[in-house]
Amino acid sequence: MSLYQDLKKKAKLGISLFLIGSGLWFYNGYQEAKSVAATETTQRQYKQIPASYSGLEDISLEEKAEAKAVETNTEYSKPQVDNAEHKANQRNYEIRDLSFCSNKDLLRIIAQYEKSPLLEKMGKMIYGEGRGCSDEEKIAIGYTVPNRAYDNLKYNCVTLRGVIDKPWAYSALWEKNENSRKTKSPKKFFKNDDSQSYRERLQDYLKCLQIADGVLKRKYPNPLEFKLPNGEIVKGNLYHTREINPYWNNKSNVIELPTSKDWAHKYYIEFNPREINEIVVHTTEIPLEQTLEWFGSRKNTDKIRAHYIIKENGEIIYYTPEPEKANHCIGHNANSIGIEVVGTYKQPISGNQLNSLISLVSQTRKKYNIPKSKVHGHYELDPSRRKDPGIENMKVIRQHLSQN
Repeated sequence: MSLYQDLKKKAKLGISLFLIGSGLWFYNGYQEAKSVAATETTQRQYKQIPASYSGLEDISLEEKAEAKAVETNTEYSKPQVDNAEHKANQRNYEIRDLSFCSNKDLLRIIAQYEKSPLLEKMGKMIYGEGRGCSDEEKIAIGYTVPNRAYDNLKYNCVTLRGVIDKPWAYSALWEKNENSRKTKSPKKFFKNDDSQSYRERLQDYLKCLQIADGVLKRKYPNPLEFKLPNGEIVKGNLYHTREINPYWNNKSNVIELPTSKDWAHKYYIEFNPREINEIVVHTTEIPLEQTLEWFGSRKNTDKIRAHYIIKENGEIIYYTPEPEKANHCIGHNANSIGIEVVGTYKQPISGNQLNSLISLVSQTRKKYNIPKSKVHGHYELDPSRRKDPGIENMKVIRQHLSQN
């Protein structure tokens, strides 16, 4: 009987231990599943951050959130460039001093950066493209990568690595470029080059890796970010050296940015191309100040605006870039240029204002090969709701255009 009771006690103890172990196993599994679910939720929140960022282990979720804020222009308080005025002198482009490092230390730091394939590729690109450029311009060259990835131009690729690897995107990485051997294996090339000391080249290459890291983490303000008169933020995505004149810089959907004249390159913003085959003339019906206030107002949910506004003294405001669609005439926005003349449809357009209007319309017609029959008054395209710029004003406009 005592043996039976002893076995019974041991059985009870075994069952208790089994239940406790099973409970702990299920609890740990639940916690792990909960953690995975939380991670997936966090990843969904940052789905707009390119997968390329996952290669940088030291970029935290907070920095990803900041990177997302940069691209969506939300709660980001870095200096803005108003009315195409470049305030480079107000920006902070501090880069770590490497002069005290030994060659061995430099190589060790370079090896740490090169653990990320994206960082290594981008650092080599900046090193090759930014030869002889200032640190600020090297940062600008670096920013063309995320600017292209987020510019909504499909042929520019939508990932950072895709932008860099795209054929012919960056000349320093071209196979046939004489300098490509420098960017393929910089450290190997440094040892066989007598034009500059090995140490100086190591420092220069490491600085480019630092810049690439700073651009990806948004440590530096974007030197190619500009604010248009209509309040829209644009970011440069094209550039070329000042010595050449590529075919694309004269395209209608490419606009040069007013960057520093001391830089070795010119920089541009490229918009999605659109076929422009129509001109629509309007009158504001309200004073200039109210017009500008309304165009930039949050209440303007339809984002109504024009490409040009002609003031009463004839001065022309270039408000929206021509390559961009402006909402000014229902059903005709996709392929038209909208011109607002300050005044009402009852007032005659005359003097400097008329001269500026005729000159602008004529130049636009010539630029896009638009026939005279495609120059309309707003009321002609939306007769049930609009009267601007007035029947008499359109007669005068057409009379002057017939003489050109």
